[in-house]
Amino acid sequence: MSVMFIVFFSFLFWLALELRVTAVSESVFPLAVLPFLTFSAMWYLSGRFNVSVLAGMYGGISAALLSLVPGGLPAHIIAASAAAIWYAFMRAVAERRPRGIVLVSFIEVLVLYFAVLAWHAFSHISLFLALTMMVLGTALTFFNSITVMCELGMWLRVRLFVFSLGVGMVMAELFSVFSKLPFHLANIDFLLFFVYYIVWDVTVRYFSIRFTKRALAVNVLLLFLGFGAVLASVRWLPV
Repeated sequence: MSVMFIVFFSFLFWLALELRVTAVSESVFPLAVLPFLTFSAMWYLSGRFNVSVLAGMYGGISAALLSLVPGGLPAHIIAASAAAIWYAFMRAVAERRPRGIVLVSFIEVLVLYFAVLAWHAFSHISLFLALTMMVLGTALTFFNSITVMCELGMWLRVRLFVFSLGVGMVMAELFSVFSKLPFHLANIDFLLFFVYYIVWDVTVRYFSIRFTKRALAVNVLLLFLGFGAVLASVRWLPV
């Protein structure tokens, strides 16, 4: 039954995105409906609140991404790709593969940051609104994805939630700083995601009692290499 449910709902997910592309491209209705539908479907499939929250966010981010694409073949490709990832997401949940669930959460963060950057740059949404979306989106994804990987008691969950809000504020501050530098949107998106991943990895190791100085050193080295690669590719002075 679960396999048929996954296939059926993946088809509905794709159909909803196609309707967003072809019939209601100017409507905010899919933005309101898809998160509710994906949350409900995942709750029915898993009964886990943290996974259902990630699913609801994925539905909203997928519909929102299409608002940045005028239509045509690129929009249809995005809709099909999002539906395929959603299918893999549901399969990972049904087969109890936490790494697959976390991989989808990384995709959510990457797309979320790019969407907020594009809205702020081209749709001219206020900086306050952009930063609010960064804080809330980062905190929710960070907290729920880590609770998928780690079995935590109530007190540790409270500590993690407070820390997740702090991570969201840090990412919002980095967003504000990077958006004022001569970076391309893709560069900023990469840097933000890179910082998010490093902090996420260190946090998971800490809460799962696998934290070591060597792992911290490797993450810091990767962070410097990532920033160095982006900074070296940016044109700081006009030709």
